[in-house]
Amino acid sequence: MSSGTAADLDRAPVVPARRAAVGRGRQLLRSGAARWPLTLGLVVLVGFCLLALAAPLIAPYSPDAQNMVMPLRSPSAAHPFGTDEFGRDILSRILFGARLTLLASSAAVLLAAVVGSTFGLTAGYFGGSYDAIVSRVTDVLFAFPVILLGIAIVAILGPGVPSVIVAIALASLPNFARVSRAAIIPEKEREYVVAAHVIGATTPYIIVRTLLPNLIGPLMVLVSLGFAYAILYEASLSFLGLGAQPPTPEWGVMLSTARDFLFQAPSYAFFPGASIFLLVFALNLVGDGLRDVVDPHRRGR
Repeated sequence: MSSGTAADLDRAPVVPARRAAVGRGRQLLRSGAARWPLTLGLVVLVGFCLLALAAPLIAPYSPDAQNMVMPLRSPSAAHPFGTDEFGRDILSRILFGARLTLLASSAAVLLAAVVGSTFGLTAGYFGGSYDAIVSRVTDVLFAFPVILLGIAIVAILGPGVPSVIVAIALASLPNFARVSRAAIIPEKEREYVVAAHVIGATTPYIIVRTLLPNLIGPLMVLVSLGFAYAILYEASLSFLGLGAQPPTPEWGVMLSTARDFLFQAPSYAFFPGASIFLLVFALNLVGDGLRDVVDPHRRGR
């Protein structure tokens, strides 16, 4: 009996430990499988960024090189995506267009994130009449569609990429202001903020060093989703002739000029449209994945 009891005692801790290890392994596998959209989105996004950076090295032709002997050709070995009405290589123009699209969208979203979050954080922290003014201004900006803002700004600044950046930033600014304001209102009453006040910390220190780090997660999600909308807005404004102007290699401009050749060369419109779709789809996957990671209530789903 004693030997059996000793053997049982030796085996007893092993079984729960194995079960715990297996349970942790299954949990990690489920977590990794649940986050595959985030991984896929990041892979596609990084791929677009690398292609845009390496465009001068990997593009088979110059984006502005014309060949009037080969206009509106279908995809071939020499031109994998075909050619446009001037015989320019569509693949090369898409690669260089990715640089402009990513640069303009990134600049607009970062500008909106910095300005909008600053107003939202300060309005939520100070409250009072300043908060009321900021809230009403954001409500007014929410009422203007990005296309109308683009038309108004182009009327002032003239058509071009800078006008598009300003229009997209103004259209995206209310989202950042409202999210950061709503997030800081409950945070400013917590113990660590009260403790910072007690030890004599300054208001800029409390906002930047104490409150802002706790809002990075929601702001990251908003940036990724706002980036997707910015790409659509940028392509839409360029499509309408308010942004980049021909012969600039830009996806919205390419779609605009391809309208006249949809039946002659369908690939002319297909590949710029597919590029916009893939990039926006990847950014939406990243935004949804980040939201699942940041939100503890969604993490276990």
